[in-house]
Amino acid sequence: GAPLPEHEAIGGPRSANGKVQPIGSLKPNPLGLHDMLGNVAELTLEPFRLVRQGRLHGRVGGYVKRGADANTEESRATAAARQELRFLDPTSGEPLRDKYVGFRLVLSTVAIDGSVAPEDYARAQAAAAAPDRGVVAGEREAQALAALESAAEIADPVARRRALATIAASLDEARTERNDQRDRAVASLLYSTAYACSVAQQEVRLLAHFHQRHDQIAAILEKLRSLRHQGRLTPDEAAALPEAEEQVRLAKGRIADIEVRIDDHIAAYGGLIDTLRTDYGPDVTDEQARDLDARLDREGPRIIAACFRVAAAHVDQARLTGRLDSARWRSDFESLRQ
Repeated sequence: GAPLPEHEAIGGPRSANGKVQPIGSLKPNPLGLHDMLGNVAELTLEPFRLVRQGRLHGRVGGYVKRGADANTEESRATAAARQELRFLDPTSGEPLRDKYVGFRLVLSTVAIDGSVAPEDYARAQAAAAAPDRGVVAGEREAQALAALESAAEIADPVARRRALATIAASLDEARTERNDQRDRAVASLLYSTAYACSVAQQEVRLLAHFHQRHDQIAAILEKLRSLRHQGRLTPDEAAALPEAEEQVRLAKGRIADIEVRIDDHIAAYGGLIDTLRTDYGPDVTDEQARDLDARLDREGPRIIAACFRVAAAHVDQARLTGRLDSARWRSDFESLRQ
């Protein structure tokens, strides 16, 4: 194929040499697209986030840029190039600016596989948008839609207005039922988040216990080893040495296992926090939060009530900053130990 600098603005004197070029200055690729690899790296759709193995990974609260740019060496200019960047300077708190990052707008339409007939797709699309007759609100919506079709054929203006008013009332009732369902879902999510916090808090508390146990046994082990090194170890102490070593090994193993469980609990907790902050507005969650807070004050348990207030603060923080701060969550869980 043609040399890369004929198609892409990359680093070096044979190409852009660090200067961003006007879009389309060089040859397009075989699909007729310009600047797919160089010039500026591409800001991807998804931010990166901290999750466990088997899923996406990276620091919390930044973004990923892919590909090369006008400052990239030719040997490193590949589509696999990936870099994680922060939104803010960690020292000054100011936004970080990068003149070598851009974004690409893509317009697309539904791609129907050859094995799926367009009419089948249209039916499936209509079914997805149809009211759910399994709930009262869905049945009311279905009735309202049917009545709307009939109202379109009513010639008399007064009768048509009366029919439309009836339809509007039916839709209002359906909306009220939908809102009630939504409120119950939000309340359940809020309680689940508080419960997830309490589970993580118990694991953090257990972790502190095993750290303390490890430190106590490690101190004994260190003393026994010191006595052995000095040749002052008694027979009883010599017999206790292997047991102390085994206890330290077991404590380390328990600590490692608990750390894994804590990471899993925090990941699940983060999913709930993210759902609350992205799927529902504060006008909905705040009202349900006040009701649940009052109920937990009356009924407890106390740790769930304390965790609920922590979780509510985490939702507010996630909305304000646009990021999920798992490090702060864990610190807050540790503060709940007392």
